[in-house]
Amino acid sequence: MTVAAIPAGTDAPDHPRGVPYCTYDGLQYPIGARYCAACERDLVIECTNCGATLSAADTSCYRCGTKTGVPERLLA
Repeated sequence: MTVAAIPAGTDAPDHPRGVPYCTYDGLQYPIGARYCAACERDLVIECTNCGATLSAADTSCYRCGTKTGVPERLLA
């Protein structure tokens, strides 16, 4: 699994929409990851359409219904 630290002091957003990340450690994970490898907290993801904060395990946004890209078979 590839984990990336969010670069500090750049003009890039803190966490791009659609990318799972840990709110505690600031680490980004690939789609489908659900837990932080460093602290074992649940990851969150921002909706690519409306920006709502979701659980990284959610398959669609509760606010606008946009698919997050998490395959439903990973959750079964």
